Amino acid sequence: MKETSDHGPVNAWGRDRFWPLDAGDATKKSYAKLDAMETTVIRHNRIWHSSHWDIDLDDGSSNYLIENNLLLNGGVKLREGFHRTVRNNVFVNGGAHFHVWYADNGDVIENNVFATDDPYDLIGVDMAKSRPVIDKNVFWNNGKSVADIDDAWRAQGLDAGSVIADPQFTGSNPFTDPKKLDYTVAAGSPALGLGFENIAMDGFGKAGAPTPPPLQWRAAPTDPYKSLAEPLLGATATQIYSDEIKSSVGLTDYDGLVLKTVPEDSYAYRSGLRVNDVIREINGRKVTDRTSYWTPYNKLAAGGAVELAVWRNQAADAVTFAKPSGTETLNNTSGTAFAGNWSLSVNRGAGDLADDVHYTTSDGASASLTFHGTGVAVLGEKFSDQGSVEVFVDGASQGLVDTTAATRQVQAEIFGIEGLTAGEHTVQIVKRSGQYTTLDGFKVTD
Repeated sequence: MKETSDHGPVNAWGRDRFWPLDAGDATKKSYAKLDAMETTVIRHNRIWHSSHWDIDLDDGSSNYLIENNLLLNGGVKLREGFHRTVRNNVFVNGGAHFHVWYADNGDVIENNVFATDDPYDLIGVDMAKSRPVIDKNVFWNNGKSVADIDDAWRAQGLDAGSVIADPQFTGSNPFTDPKKLDYTVAAGSPALGLGFENIAMDGFGKAGAPTPPPLQWRAAPTDPYKSLAEPLLGATATQIYSDEIKSSVGLTDYDGLVLKTVPEDSYAYRSGLRVNDVIREINGRKVTDRTSYWTPYNKLAAGGAVELAVWRNQAADAVTFAKPSGTETLNNTSGTAFAGNWSLSVNRGAGDLADDVHYTTSDGASASLTFHGTGVAVLGEKFSDQGSVEVFVDGASQGLVDTTAATRQVQAEIFGIEGLTAGEHTVQIVKRSGQYTTLDGFKVTD
């Protein structure tokens, strides 16, 4: 457990007879209570944990009731499995982690109080298929926004009767008093109106049990690059950027690219890739991050064999396909080498490729891509605050390109060239003037 950090103070591995069955989810559900015949109850505990989940129900753990617990600094993980009810708990600086759920799983998440910025973590979950009951919860982030509890979430029938509101804890505010241990809610609390019942805040554990240390409020991630979902053969992929992702795929390290979405009409799906696959090697080379995948991939000729070692369903597997021909669009993160001071801007909502761009304000800063093909187009932004860039192809200057425009243009082609000899080439842009130079991606033609 110390080696993997993938466990909680209360930890369960189901691995009952249904868990490895190569069968439909309905069949799995019919088997779930053959071993877990009686409900396992986890009730009236105060748990403090320095990682992500206080109660970790892993690998198909089924038929659980988790109620009346004070969960500090962590939360509850529900991986695969059926018939888990999580109700009337107080989550402080932690939440509910839903990992790799089956269809119609019978889970219920209700009447809980979440004092956190991010109450739910979903990995490999399709709520429309899983059809859990998630409702009548209270969310509070000290007046700040709460992640994912929005109209799109409620449109799925989830948390339709829940509220974002101050639960009115008696005494001090946990966001300013990390030592707080009494989470009784006052008589006027909105939680009580939704059916929550106060939990006795004493009598936990054995007499003389140690007092938990103060909360360790999590800071916002400082590196959006690792969690950026970039296009990959019609799918989307990220690095393994958190312990939750590492746990969900069953790995003990952070190496590889994990596929977040794989539409059935994508080249990735037709090539044999699936959601939650982790690409660990490409053509015999280890994949540790996105650059170590894209650098060898971009140098392959169209039609060349792409041999991937993947990690799927906690076992090694292999997928082989031909690199597609035609024009392929690559994001600015897909193997680009940057020199000088560049920054990454994500979630701009401006219509960028993958909703992100790299930008620089430093003259002389450069970005380059090595690719195999006969042509390339450089995508960026044109606007009044942009300036001129100098473009080089295989080290030869193609001159200055003016990227100014009266109105903002995103995913604009700021440079293009065709008719190159089929083979390996490098295109480079260098900022020469203006306030900004922006890079959004490339279109490579074989």
